[in-house]
Amino acid sequence: MRMHSFGAFEPEALKEMGEILDTAFEKLQGTGEPDVVRELIAVRIIAVARLGERDPARLLEAALQGGANEDGNTSGATSFCKTSRNS
Repeated sequence: MRMHSFGAFEPEALKEMGEILDTAFEKLQGTGEPDVVRELIAVRIIAVARLGERDPARLLEAALQGGANEDGNTSGATSFCKTSRNS
């Protein structure tokens, strides 16, 4: 999964992130407003991916654990990436 130097994700990265979004949404179905939950998961995946995470399992984990909040704040994503890489 690669990102262009100007911040846009390549098509294969977007496809993979979309698959991770679908998987995370399936796991969280029934936990609130579907549109809000799906948007929040997407924000979390993008936030962690922008920090350089490319491992699909860790992106999924970040989406489910709250790698970023609904405002797109990546402070949680930063600490998630540091913790995951030290594991």
